[in-house]
Amino acid sequence: MRNPGDTHCPICGRSYSERSGQDCPEIHSDNPESPSTSRNEKTEMTKIEVTTTIDVEDEFVRDIYTTALEGGIGYWSGCSEYRWDTVQANAFRAVIHELEPDDDETADENGYGPAIVIDHAFMVLGLTRYAQKYPSLFIEMVTDEDYDAGTADMVVQLALFNEVKYG
Repeated sequence: MRNPGDTHCPICGRSYSERSGQDCPEIHSDNPESPSTSRNEKTEMTKIEVTTTIDVEDEFVRDIYTTALEGGIGYWSGCSEYRWDTVQANAFRAVIHELEPDDDETADENGYGPAIVIDHAFMVLGLTRYAQKYPSLFIEMVTDEDYDAGTADMVVQLALFNEVKYG
C-alpha cells in the first residue's frame, strides 16, 4: 500500500519508502541507456484496473451483520426482526425499516419505510460494493479483521442505497 508522502521513481514508478528509505535501485539518470528523465520531472501516469476475488468466511459476513445490527445502523433504522444461527454462519436474517424514508408515500402508519430484509446475500452485496468503492480499506478489513460499527453501517447502506446516505 502506498503511503502519503512516498517518493516514486519517475521512470519505473517504484516507491522509495518500500525500499527501506533507499533510492530506486535503478539509478536511471546515471544510466546512459536510460531515457533522460530527471527525478524532478512529472511523468504521466496510467491507471490499471485490477480485478481480484477474495474469499471471506461466512462467519466474517455474519460478524459484520451482527456489528451493523447491534451498533451501526440503529441511528437511521429500526429493527423488527433479528436472528442468527451460531452453528450455520450464513443463516441469519433481520428485518429493518428506514426511520425517515425519503418517500412519504412508502411510509407505514408510523412513518417508517418499507420492510428491508437483511440476510447473507444482502451482506455479500454490501461487502462487494464496499470492496469496489474502498478496495484498500476492504483488504485491511478482511485481512486484519479491522472494522467497527461505522464500517458495518457503510456495508449495509451500500447494499441498500448503493451509497452512504447517512453518517
